[in-house]
Amino acid sequence: MSDSQASIPATARPQPIDRLVSLPAAACPAFNEHLAGRFRNTFVTSDPPGAQLGSGGGTAHLLTAAWQDKQTDAGFTDWLRDTRKLIIHGSGQSRRLPGYAASGKPL
Repeated sequence: MSDSQASIPATARPQPIDRLVSLPAAACPAFNEHLAGRFRNTFVTSDPPGAQLGSGGGTAHLLTAAWQDKQTDAGFTDWLRDTRKLIIHGSGQSRRLPGYAASGKPL
């Protein structure tokens, strides 16, 4: 812990942020192979095969998959409270950015 952090009360320190990213199925292996080491606290998955869940369903799926991947003894609600979550939806039809459809818009 740095000297500047030592003077900040623990309750005032920012929590870590878990990045939860939903990508097209074809982009997930590329992320894990080439970029995973550069982004700590990042979980990447896609909608289940054959399903387009939409924003609400995609968010629920992403949160559930990340919690299960964490393999923690904490319940789902406790896991949600443990860190801040940044959810990035990068799947979809990419009608506005067709050149990025294969790799995923967030990449």
